Amino acid sequence: FPKAEYRIVDWCMKAYTQPKLLLDGPLLEQAVVDIDIDRAMVTAMFDEKRLVSNIQFAEMLREYGVEPPVKISKTTGNPTYAFAKGDNEFLELLQHPNQAVRTLVAARLKLKSNIEKTRTAEYADRATRGPWPVSLEYSGAQTTHRFSGSEGNPQNLGRGGVLRESICAPEGYSIITADFAQIELRITLCLAGEYLALADLEEGIDLYCTLASAIFGRRITKADKRERHIGKSAILGCG
Repeated sequence: FPKAEYRIVDWCMKAYTQPKLLLDGPLLEQAVVDIDIDRAMVTAMFDEKRLVSNIQFAEMLREYGVEPPVKISKTTGNPTYAFAKGDNEFLELLQHPNQAVRTLVAARLKLKSNIEKTRTAEYADRATRGPWPVSLEYSGAQTTHRFSGSEGNPQNLGRGGVLRESICAPEGYSIITADFAQIELRITLCLAGEYLALADLEEGIDLYCTLASAIFGRRITKADKRERHIGKSAILGCG
């Protein structure tokens, strides 16, 4: 790597070995308790074994007249139930007109998600040991050389979530949140020489909506979140 990168490598090492940020221990400890309460409420309302079993959960959906969504398993190549938190068709059931179906799906997601509690408990434990070592690994992704993270990867803390809210600045300092607007799209268009598309962005045109409108054959706006997301995925994937 060029010497210009050494400064970033040095910053990564110091973020872990000479930490400055703090974690709000009481907030995290309460969050762990809240997660346990939520899970207890779920198990009080439903049979836990039926919720976590794909076959039995599919039967529960059918009892409400809902045909369970399916997908092709990447492992076996065979059809399987699409009940993961990343399966859009399953998540759409959270908007089902039947309140009972919405509650059932939310309960399944709550019970199956152990990562939330594990990470929150891990951060709560760290809060008792002084400043928070930020575990970013320079060039951790072998193909793209992007940063990777470990020890409760600080790169993917959910927006508005307890983990992100628990991060505090030391006395005399403040934390400022910033984001690059459509940075992947802008860089790709620049490298490809697509200056007309860049000009559209400067005019405030949403290119994700533009492609989604072409895909769906109707005008898509930011309010059409699912359709716009498909347009975004298509543009960035093609890029």
